[in-house]
Amino acid sequence: MDLPSQIHVFNRNGTYHFRRRIPKDLLSLYSSSQIVFSLKTKDRKEADRLARVESFKLDQEFQRRGLT
Repeated sequence: MDLPSQIHVFNRNGTYHFRRRIPKDLLSLYSSSQIVFSLKTKDRKEADRLARVESFKLDQEFQRRGLT
């Protein structure tokens, strides 16, 4: 079973990148309104897999920062 494509993934010049907005209630803790970085792959399935991992990490970070 294939998982659906990640919404936080976009392609720039053949390489996939991750982009996610910072929740409004945490904006003051970050220097930008979004987090953007290269996933360093040209393969969409690998990019989706990596994006799931990064989304999970960010969910944990956002939760930690929101509770302090």
